[in-house]
Amino acid sequence: MSRLSYRNRILLKKWLRVGLIVLAVLAVSAFLLLIYLEPYMVYDREGAHLVMEEESTAPTEQVPETRPVITDPKIVYGNAAVKETKLADMENFYITTDMLQKPEQVLEAVKELEGPSAIMVQMKSSYGNFYYETKIKGVSIADVDTAAVEKIVSYLDKGNFYLIAQIPAFNDTAYALSHNSCGLPMAGGILWSDENYHYWLDPSDTAVMNYLKEIGQELYAMGFEEIAFSDFWIPNDEDINYGTELSPSEILAESAKQVSAIFEEAGMTVSFISSDPGFPISECSGRFYIPELNGAEVEPYAQNFSSIKKLKELVFLSNSKDARFEGKAVMRPLLAESES
Repeated sequence: MSRLSYRNRILLKKWLRVGLIVLAVLAVSAFLLLIYLEPYMVYDREGAHLVMEEESTAPTEQVPETRPVITDPKIVYGNAAVKETKLADMENFYITTDMLQKPEQVLEAVKELEGPSAIMVQMKSSYGNFYYETKIKGVSIADVDTAAVEKIVSYLDKGNFYLIAQIPAFNDTAYALSHNSCGLPMAGGILWSDENYHYWLDPSDTAVMNYLKEIGQELYAMGFEEIAFSDFWIPNDEDINYGTELSPSEILAESAKQVSAIFEEAGMTVSFISSDPGFPISECSGRFYIPELNGAEVEPYAQNFSSIKKLKELVFLSNSKDARFEGKAVMRPLLAESES
């Protein structure tokens, strides 16, 4: 038997290597093809069949429900359950600046509340003194432990309470004296004051509207969800030069409309406190608080304001136990008069 020459042996080895490579490639391709076709293989008693059309009964991928996108995180509250409840269904209390002179007693009384409750806190006096550390320039801070007051607010904000800030709107001696252009000018150029020597702000002044807006922004950041403006009226005195052809009642209505729009845009409920039958209640889309009524006046007020569709709720500020207040939204003082 003749032997293969050296050259033929080299050539044979070369072809063997090429053949092995081809076989390996074919084997890998077959394996990959098998994996690809596996979902389309149907097995029955007659054997295996290749079905290229996807079965309609094939399981579908579960797509998770899309979460809502929150564009303004400040409108999300931890005590949303309280926010949805009417004040008529809760026991509600208000805290005056006189009570805040004894913040320890107020905090002790607050801690005894179980909630849910609405709590109204007067955060500025009618003189213009702030009962918290405001960053607004040209204002006056009350002679009180503001840190203790802010501690009360923080406790309420973290609890099962709906927080309302009471703010005297245009009765603000301190701001009028430090910002003369915002006060009510008389014909002689001096500022008008009432019988209590309180100076009032001009509601038709843009700077006054911005001032109220600044207050609301600070209170919102503290946790208040509603702002209730008291002293929201303007004197009808011929000596006052309003600088506009509008009547005082028209000026007030326009101011109520403007301030409501300012705060509603920020997501804060705007309410008013007044017992004046001539108040422009039609511009109120929040709550309307009526102070110091006797039982006989409750039903007439309730009937008069029942036709105001935008009004959220009519609330009475009273310590009376008169049965005629039952079934109505009532807010009572947190501390008895002797305690404060």
